[in-house]
Amino acid sequence: MQGKSSHPHIRYYEGLEAVKKIYTDTLSSKTEILNYANSKSIREVWPNYDEEYVKARVKAQVYLRGIAPLDEYGKKVARQNERMYREIRLVNAGPYSFMNEINIYDDKVGIVSFSKNTIMGMIIESEEVANTQRAIFMMAWEFAGMGQGTGEEED
Repeated sequence: MQGKSSHPHIRYYEGLEAVKKIYTDTLSSKTEILNYANSKSIREVWPNYDEEYVKARVKAQVYLRGIAPLDEYGKKVARQNERMYREIRLVNAGPYSFMNEINIYDDKVGIVSFSKNTIMGMIIESEEVANTQRAIFMMAWEFAGMGQGTGEEED
């Protein structure tokens, strides 16, 4: 991309080890992380996710607010909210399923796809992009709080 206007800085990553760099980048966040994630898909591809990334995020005291599908994985993750320095709200997995994970933090948006064929991701560094995604997240967050699940109710 060329021109006189400024463009977002975009970094691409392919493969699980490369994608882990996106998560490492979030650990230095000065803001909370706003997150859309499919709890099942990430843990199928990265079984030690909780022991590696979540533990490091908690240690770094980077708070996370997330929206995840209301399924067995989402319920399990949401039940550990307080201990894992986060708040996860759950939404009906049918119409609101997502296969990518999106993390909004500082002036960045990290997007990761955990497809079984290709694990890839990117960090988009742009104040405008991050602020727009933050506004969209806040709309979704309000919706997710309207009678959707928290994972704490009985199974």
